Amino acid sequence: MKKLIALMLALLMLGLSLTSCIRENTKDEPVLYTWGNEGRGWPRYQDLNALLTSETKEFDLYDVTLDFYYCFYCLDDKTIEEARDHFNYETKKGYYQIEFAVYLSNNGRLDFETGDDYRVLDFENKVNAKLYKYITYEEAFTRNYGYTTYGISTINYNHSEKLTIPAEFFNPSNAKMYIYVVMFANYIDNEILLLEGQTCIDIKFELLDNNRVVLIEN
Repeated sequence: MKKLIALMLALLMLGLSLTSCIRENTKDEPVLYTWGNEGRGWPRYQDLNALLTSETKEFDLYDVTLDFYYCFYCLDDKTIEEARDHFNYETKKGYYQIEFAVYLSNNGRLDFETGDDYRVLDFENKVNAKLYKYITYEEAFTRNYGYTTYGISTINYNHSEKLTIPAEFFNPSNAKMYIYVVMFANYIDNEILLLEGQTCIDIKFELLDNNRVVLIEN
């Protein structure tokens, strides 16, 4: 009987110890906040995807810095050479390549002024938006702005960088800001740029006293 009681006490102590370890490990793991395509389900677009992550959602208004993941092409069942060929229409049709841009905006629409032939007249200077980066066809494939998927639930982004969102985009009258990833067709010989597609991350926020901002998860 004493042996049985001792065994039961030992098992109870072991169970408490394991529970304590699990709680400790769980407590030590950082919470990861996400905005955009976090990889649950299929990508929303075949070739354009974007994600922001952070271990905090409260920031100094003048230092809102997040991890920015974005991609322009899928490498599933493709080599990078095959993916490059898919986006390089110059070799197929003799006149254009696909290129990309990222914009920050406090407006829910990203409209481009176009000419009679639908060309984009000025991709750099936008009302209520700022060009963050323009990425050429060559740069996109040299730096590998691609992704692969695993099963039906996980996207593995090959590229990430730190993104600091300027304070000007946290306008209290909007309570929302936007990050657009845009695809262009660049007709090199004729210097014509056409809009091919875009995806967007929208971020709700709340301004606090003393220059603090809280980002609200979607």
